[in-house]
Order: sequence, then C-alpha cells, then structure tokens
Amino acid sequence: LRDKYPDTILYADNHEFTPLHGACCALNMEIFKYFLEWHLVMRPEGRGGLYSMNDLGITSLDTLIDTQQNITPALIWLRNRGLLKSSDVDEWLLVHRAAHSSQIRTIRFFLDLYPGAVLLTDDDGNLPMHLHLGLTYRRVGTFSEDDFNILKLLVRYGLIHGGIENLGGLFFPDPDNENRCSLEMVLKEVGEEKHARVWEMIDDAMEYNMRNVEAVFIVHAALSQRQCIGNDLFKEILSRYEVSTAIPNNDGDLPLHYAIKKGLKWNNGVYQVFECHKDALYVLDKGVDLPPFLLADSVQNPDLSTIFELSKRDLGLIMDASVKN
Repeated sequence: LRDKYPDTILYADNHEFTPLHGACCALNMEIFKYFLEWHLVMRPEGRGGLYSMNDLGITSLDTLIDTQQNITPALIWLRNRGLLKSSDVDEWLLVHRAAHSSQIRTIRFFLDLYPGAVLLTDDDGNLPMHLHLGLTYRRVGTFSEDDFNILKLLVRYGLIHGGIENLGGLFFPDPDNENRCSLEMVLKEVGEEKHARVWEMIDDAMEYNMRNVEAVFIVHAALSQRQCIGNDLFKEILSRYEVSTAIPNNDGDLPLHYAIKKGLKWNNGVYQVFECHKDALYVLDKGVDLPPFLLADSVQNPDLSTIFELSKRDLGLIMDASVKN
C-alpha cells in the first residue's frame, strides 16, 4: 500500500480521522512507528501527523493518551525523535488531557517534560487537578487508590513548582464557583468517609516539600487565598493546624501580621487567626517595627474594625505607643 499509494498516510475520512488516529487507538508500537515515519517522509513539516485534529478537536496524540495503556515507551520514542517537547506539553495542554484520561505514569512523564504545566489553566480556568476531579469517569463514592495517587502527584508537583501560596493548587479557585477552592471539590468528590485520607495526603505533601525544597506555611497560604476558601473549610484548617498560627513565614510574618498586610477584614480572617494565637498581639512586625493594631492602621485601605478590635484588646499597647511618641 505504501509503495503504490504513498499519499494515503495523509488521507483523512469525513470526520478528519487519519490513519494515525487509528494506530493510536489500539497501540502497536511497530505500526505506530511505521505510520509516523511514513508520514514524516511524505510531509516532513507535519511532525508525523501527531498534532492533526479531527473535527472533534482530537489529535492523534490525544487518542494515544486516551487509550489507558502504558504508552511510556511510545512517548520516550517520540521525545527522542524530537516529536514531543516541553513546548508541546504547554501548547497542547497534555497534562490536562492525561489528568482525566490516562495512567499516572503518563501524567508523570509529561510533568517531567514541563513541570510548570501542573499550574497552567485551560481556556475555562481549569487546572489539571480540576479535570482529574471533574472529568475522570468514576461512580459516586468510588475515589480509588489510583485517583488518590494522581491527586497526590499533582499536589506535590504544584508545591514544588510555584504553588506554595495556593497549596499546590488545592487553594486555587474552582473555575465554576470562585467562592470555593479545589480542596473543597476534592472533599466533596471523595466523600466524607475519606476526608481523613485527604488531610493525610496534604500532610505528606507538605512534609515532602519541606524535606526536598522548602517549608509550606499552610495557614499563610489559606490567608493568601481566603477569597476562595469557604468559612467551614477555613475554620477546619485553623483547627487542624493551630500550631502553625504561631510560626512565622520566611519573611518573618506571623499569620496575624500576614493577614493584616493582605488586607483581610476582622471577621474574614484576622479575628479567627488572632483567636488561635493571641500572643501575636505583642509581637512587633519585622518590617515596620509596629504592633498589630498600628500595623493595621498603616496598610492601604485599613480595616477600622481590625484597628479597633486589636487596640481594645490591649490598651497597654496604646499607652506604650503614646509614651514613645
């Protein structure tokens, strides 16, 4: 067929499916390589036809990813041939595709090629994590061990590659509801009986990051993304990690000072953090050498409730400040 009709490798049917789409559906490495090399001979600039889309917007590579087989040998071969690069992972959102339709080894392969993809959003605002939660087929209440392992992988990569402030994507806004975060999606998807497993996964990811990269300040992260963290979840975070409210971040900010600097209101984070660690009231801010109530007065758009509530809790601080002035 190749000898007599060499152009047939470039043909597409009425729905723009190509021969390579078919080869990727039922992967046979020898046929897969043969078709790609054949395509490269006929159209050298076409990159083997891997990125040609059918009328549903599905490429041959998407089809390969969707097979649920171990496609790592094929991906390694493509990478070695220069047909799969980090820029392709970025441009074609391959981590997003694999996160809901492939095995963990495929997701890890793409993340190793382009780690930053873990925190990229698609046109609808989805992280790979969101697609793993929302598009992966599973029956209600059947969040499997494989599902947890993929989620853990995404969180670890997220923490290591720029996601300290959003807890590896877990404190990232839900694209369908900006008032809740990914972690709330996770807790809903896994079911209440597996909530403890989710918190265990978070603890493991933070410990791994601390051992290999840097410390994760979960209360600071929750304050940073407070706008998308529901009140119940915020309270649970403070309850579980109350000891962290007495630990400063790398800039020397206690959570109380950090919340004030982030412009949070008294009833939307400052009060809750203060109640967990009241001694923070007596700690001067490292940057401007001010107690919290005066720090609250110095920020842009100060919250009068925060100033009033902090100052009345220790009038002695006000007197000390007056004496100094």
